[in-house]
Amino acid sequence: MVRAALMLVESPTKARTIAHLFGRPFRRRLGPLTIYEAAIGGVIVGVAATQGHITDLITRGDRGVHGVEIRDGRFIPVYGVVRRCYNCGEQWADGGDRCPTCKSEDIFDKSEIIEAARRLAQQYNEVYIATDPDAEGEKIAFDLMCLIKPFNSNIHRLEFHEVTRRGLLNALRNKRSVDVHLVEAQLLRRIEDRWIGFELSMKLWERFGSRWLSAGRVQTPVLGWIVERTLEHRKKRNLLRIRLAGGLVIDILDPKNLEDLLKAWEEKRLRVRIRDLREEERVVNPPPPYTTDALLRDAFQYLRLTAANAMQIAQELFEAGLITYHRTDATTVSQAGLSIAREYLSQISPDLFTPRTYRVEGAHEGIRPVKPIDSEKLRYYIRIGLLAIPARRLTEAHYRMYEILCTLIPPPIH
Repeated sequence: MVRAALMLVESPTKARTIAHLFGRPFRRRLGPLTIYEAAIGGVIVGVAATQGHITDLITRGDRGVHGVEIRDGRFIPVYGVVRRCYNCGEQWADGGDRCPTCKSEDIFDKSEIIEAARRLAQQYNEVYIATDPDAEGEKIAFDLMCLIKPFNSNIHRLEFHEVTRRGLLNALRNKRSVDVHLVEAQLLRRIEDRWIGFELSMKLWERFGSRWLSAGRVQTPVLGWIVERTLEHRKKRNLLRIRLAGGLVIDILDPKNLEDLLKAWEEKRLRVRIRDLREEERVVNPPPPYTTDALLRDAFQYLRLTAANAMQIAQELFEAGLITYHRTDATTVSQAGLSIAREYLSQISPDLFTPRTYRVEGAHEGIRPVKPIDSEKLRYYIRIGLLAIPARRLTEAHYRMYEILCTLIPPPIH
């Protein structure tokens, strides 16, 4: 007997990519959902996208403090179904047929997705929830499980960190239940967003007269910590580094006449007398794999990308099946990742590969490519049709970020 399963992911692009990994899928629609059906690991799987969060905390003032009621010393978060305005992009969960911001009636109610997912769940033997492998994705999986379980109780959570055949088949072999501890962590984070960020944002609105300003939600205290550390850093000693013709680098610690030196350098009248020149050899170890914060830092420094743009590009590379999951604080590399590095380096020299072990900082891998190809080969394979990216056209920014992730060496700034 052939088994059939429904797989729910967040992104329509991710749904298309997964289905196309196993051949050309059959496509059909049910309400707002597009379902791609393909044979995956001996199971007929229909892949559909729920488009992110289905529910969110309400904002009505009559239900507690920013959507959280306090009853007998307990905090009760009150969630509603998400609605989105097509006109201005506003999202809310308080119900109503008009956008609370622009008053437009052109809105999308995610109750339609819930209804379609419930109808779909009855057509399959089991349901796989394959939302993103982090606390936020776990909360979305929990919501879907609660909404679908009365219609199909055979529900499993899939977790994979790379959109590849190997990653997906491994997830199918290691199905699990929803991790309630991660769901609780995300609930706490969302409440912090509301209680800290909303209150501070309203202070900004009052002070500057603009409702478009935001305090950054739960990141606000983190930002304060960064500002304090930055001010402390500025009190530390200065280092002037001068690179001469021929590549020679001179470091001057705490120069007393810093402004005069910089002015002389700009006017090309700086003269340097070398009294002692020595040569020394050093072993420089490669940096560890990228974590999210390191990627955002280099994306800004070398690609001039904002954090939002960098994360969007990383999300699209992940959904295209080119890199591992991009929200991670870990520097570990799986055996699959080591095999990819070995295969890539063996094309250059069989003696280059030296596996390394980095400290474990989180549950996920570091960010790495999932194919043994660099950005140049990626461009070539896509151009000749050897590698297809479903429903995604890679821009120069995608290729340049992929280059950083492949080599850990920043590309030249254009």
